[in-house]
Amino acid sequence: MIKIRILSIFLLVSSIGLHAQSWNFGSIAGAEGEHAFHSGIKIFIEEELRWTCSSFQLDRSKTTLGFDYKLWGKSLKIGGNIDYIFKKKWDYFENRYRVQCNLSFSHKNGQFHFQNRVGVLASFYDENRGDYSLNPEIYLREKVKMEYAVFHKPIKFGFNFEFFLRLNNRQDNIIDELRSELFLDYRFSKIHAITLFVRLDNEVQVAEPENIIFLGVVYHYKNN
Repeated sequence: MIKIRILSIFLLVSSIGLHAQSWNFGSIAGAEGEHAFHSGIKIFIEEELRWTCSSFQLDRSKTTLGFDYKLWGKSLKIGGNIDYIFKKKWDYFENRYRVQCNLSFSHKNGQFHFQNRVGVLASFYDENRGDYSLNPEIYLREKVKMEYAVFHKPIKFGFNFEFFLRLNNRQDNIIDELRSELFLDYRFSKIHAITLFVRLDNEVQVAEPENIIFLGVVYHYKNN
């Protein structure tokens, strides 16, 4: 069932991509570190820079502090994070804050790893720099991920898909954004790794939807 669901999602994203009319290109660079405790708690910190307009314009920086906790072996986890976002809006940057809580389930079958994560997030905006009809803006996000570990090699590759569902919009509580990603992980050692990815962001069911392709790289430091 999981494989059928992932295939259906992939076909949906491909169909949307074929019918999209306008495109933008960007790049992402990030770094993250994590530490796992014997109690089952893991804490992590991330920093991300994102450029748009064919990677010539800094769009935002994001700093994340979060945790997750194993509820049931390695299969079921709860987690949460806080983001500080320095986001470009028109010709200036503004401060934004985001709080997210999530529940995830994962399953390994040989060299395959499947994961399903559902989260609720609230984004808070700086009303001194603009007018917002919703503050905070609340979304439900569901992410499906499939990963394959190459046998006896420090390499993993796979793809994931995520949708964004409005929860407190006064007009329409609809899915207004889809995100799909192809990625490759390479682990240099037990504590150092890197991820290369191609990400496709599609706005849907909104006026003048924006579609962006990102090329990205993220460095990982894991201290278990």
